[in-house]
Amino acid sequence: MFYNKWMEFGVWRPFFRIDQHPLLYQMSAAASIAFELSFIFIIFFPAIRFLAALGGLAFHNMTNLFMRIPFWQMQVCYASFVDWRRLLRFVGCRSSQKRCI
Repeated sequence: MFYNKWMEFGVWRPFFRIDQHPLLYQMSAAASIAFELSFIFIIFFPAIRFLAALGGLAFHNMTNLFMRIPFWQMQVCYASFVDWRRLLRFVGCRSSQKRCI
């Protein structure tokens, strides 16, 4: 699949040729499948929901790096997995040096 996609771009090749490292691309493929299968379960647990966002960002950025398929629209959607109230409260408490509950 890499070769077909790379041929679409003519002379372009990624700076790191993952096709020359069989163990690495096999582990990447297994991790991708594990991520895809676990994603639907992870998003229902707020304590570990950040793993879905981190895994998705890693997956889509690696796809962009190796195959020039960016998925920018999908990556923007991961912002919905962030508990913004909790994050902003944490940042506000850290920056103001006051005691926060």
